This record gives sequence, structure tokens and C-alpha cells, in this order.
Amino acid sequence: MAFSSSEELLNTPSDQLSDLSSSDVSAMPIEVMAGLHSQHWANLAPEAMSGFSSSHFSYLSSVDEPMLGLASLDGLSAQHISNINVEALDSFSVEHISSLSQDAISGFTPEQIVSLSDPSSVIAVFREGPPENMQNFDSTNISELHPAATAGFTESHWENIPADAMSGFSSSHFSQLVGLADQNFGLNTLSGLSADQISNISTEALEGFSLDIIESLSSSALSGFSAEQIASLPEPNSMLTVINNLPSDNIEEFTSENIAAFHPTAMLGFSDSHWENLPTDAMQGMTAAHFQALEGTIFDIPEVNMEIASAQGMSGLSGLSADHISNIPLDALAGFSVEHVNNLSTDALAGFSPQQISALQDPMSMQLVVNEQPSVVNEFTAEDIAAFPPTITSAFTEAHWQILPADSMAGFSSAHFEALNGLADPNSGYSTLS
Repeated sequence: MAFSSSEELLNTPSDQLSDLSSSDVSAMPIEVMAGLHSQHWANLAPEAMSGFSSSHFSYLSSVDEPMLGLASLDGLSAQHISNINVEALDSFSVEHISSLSQDAISGFTPEQIVSLSDPSSVIAVFREGPPENMQNFDSTNISELHPAATAGFTESHWENIPADAMSGFSSSHFSQLVGLADQNFGLNTLSGLSADQISNISTEALEGFSLDIIESLSSSALSGFSAEQIASLPEPNSMLTVINNLPSDNIEEFTSENIAAFHPTAMLGFSDSHWENLPTDAMQGMTAAHFQALEGTIFDIPEVNMEIASAQGMSGLSGLSADHISNIPLDALAGFSVEHVNNLSTDALAGFSPQQISALQDPMSMQLVVNEQPSVVNEFTAEDIAAFPPTITSAFTEAHWQILPADSMAGFSSAHFEALNGLADPNSGYSTLS
């Protein structure tokens, strides 16, 4: 069956179109499209749709007759749509999409959606289509989506994306969400993401995660971040917010490389249980700046006053063990103050080596460590003693002198002994030399 004019088609009973094949459709002059009304479309065999070209669909936009042209597309079904060649969809505009019924829109496959050249059409398909269709997307489909596509996602769309498909998103897909005014779209929709989905986002995509995006995620979703992902976040406050919501068990996977990559401010989010669960060798990634950042009293987030919890910041250091302390690099200890030492447990203080004590920049910090852990002096050498400031001896009690190795005495200078003069504490000073 073939039609040579739109008038001929217009006067043909719609049920006779059911016999048209894709070859018949392909052979139709584009002008014939002006004679199609909704019932014609409804009676076409779904398989015949593969015969239409982009020119056929494009021509519909020029038809200015009631019930014809684009208006006739409301006769299409989901099966019809799913049979259209991706090449033909290149001419689909947002006006074409708006003319379709919701049932028809549900027929779009991932491959068809990514072939749409007009970003507005892509957005319209998602906004009008069923969110459940997202279950058919894989990472390749996602990576081929126009970045603007996410402006059509609702919370349910995100919920229905397979976790492993999340690796297809780019930073541009997420940045599109910032600034959308409609509360049904934009950043608010990210609350639909789960921890498994977050764990599959590439580090490259996370480079576009602003604090606004992080704060739009649920606490459950934030628990999905890996150490590598946290380190890839572009803003220190984003890292801080994620760590603040990270289950302490997740810290067990952190490495020294991960820690070294964290912005110093991020360490404010560590609680005592975070430190406790941190692998001891991960402490080798700590720097002086990381420890210095713990002296902050509020989270450094503009316009948000987030007081640190009692077990965070400096107080969190109570979760460290002796093994943790023994793995801190010497140059990192330059960031230690008396307050840091005061927040360590007695057990943790036992982890300091003589070299680490020497690396402490504050003489009072050295004294505190030695005073709280007399046994540490049993490891002192003459070289260690010589490296200590004279005031170190003010922390010595009689017990310290008793267990001090005899050959280490060669390291003392006259200034070390002069520091004992005038100390008021009866447990320190010259009396301890007995």
C-alpha cells in the first residue's frame, strides 16, 4: 500500500493502515505526513515505525492544521515509540515530546533517549516518563546522556538507577542541578541516592561536587563514600561534611595515601571512634597541618554554624592508641601543641619514641609526654638526650633517673642540669637526682 498525497491518506480509513510495513512507510513522501491524524498513528503496526525517517518527523512541525501535524502524535503508543530508529529521533524537538501521551513516552529506550539531539527533549522525556525506566540504564547509556538530562530527574529517577550505572555520570551531570528553582527537580532530588550508588560514582565526577550537592544527600548515602572519593572532593568543607557523617567502621579502609590527600580541615570531622578505627599505619599520612587544623572550634562552613561534637576535634584524639602514635611521621609532630598531648590517653603516650619526643616543637609537650610515661626514658640514648631542650629534665622524677640507661648520661649538658634549679615541685628538680 502506498500513498502519493496527504489528501489520499487523510481520506483513508485509519484501520487500513495496520497493513503498512516499514518499507511502505519508508517509501512515503514526507508531504504525505500532513494527512496523518491520531487514529492513523494508533492503527499503524509498531514494527512499521522503523520506516520513518527524521525528515518525516521534522515535516510534522510545518503542518498547521487542527488535529494534524504534531497534534496527531498523541495516537502513538509506547510500542510505537520503542520501534522508531535512533536516526529518525534526531529531528525530535521538545514540541514532538510534548505532543506524546505519557504512555508513549514510557516507550523510549535508553539508546533512543541518548540519541535525542535537543537537550530540552531529553529533559522532557525524563520529566514525563516513568522513573522506573531508569532501571534499564547502564553506565554507557548514562555517559552518553547530555549533561542537562539530570534536570529532568526526580528523586524517584535517582532511586531507580542501578548502582553500577552511576559510574557513567560526569561532573557536568551533577553541576546542572545547582540553581534549579523547581523543588521537584535539582539538588533536592539527590536525596533519592543510596550508599551503594554513591560508592560507584567516579572520582572525576566527584570533582564537581560542591558543598550544596553534598548537603543534599541523605546521611545514609554519605556513608557510601570511599576514602579515594572523599579525597577527590573539590572543597575542604565537602570533605569535612562527608567525614562527619561517615560510620567509624568505614575508616578501617583508609590508607596513609588517603589521609595525606585530605585537606587539613577535613580532620575536624574525625571523632574518637574514627581515630580508633583508623589503621595504625595510616597515621603515616598525617602532616603538621592536619594536627594544627584540630585546634578549630567550629566547622569552617560559610553561613552554617556547626559546632563540633564533644568527641571531635582535639577531643577526638583520645581514640588514638600507642601504635597510632608510633606511626606519626617526625615532621608531622611539629603540629603538636600541649593541647594535643593533653587529649591523648596514657596508653597513647606510651607510643612516643625518643625521636618523636625530640620532634615535638613545644618543650612543654615534651615534658608532658615524659612525665606521663616514665618508661619511655628507658629507650633514651646519649644522642636523644643531646637533642632535647634543657627543660626536658624538669619533667624527670626520681623514677625517670633510675631507669635512664647509664650510657645515655653522656648526652646531658650543663644546661640540662641547670634547668633543675628552683623547681617548686618536690617530685622534680635537684631532689630527683637522688
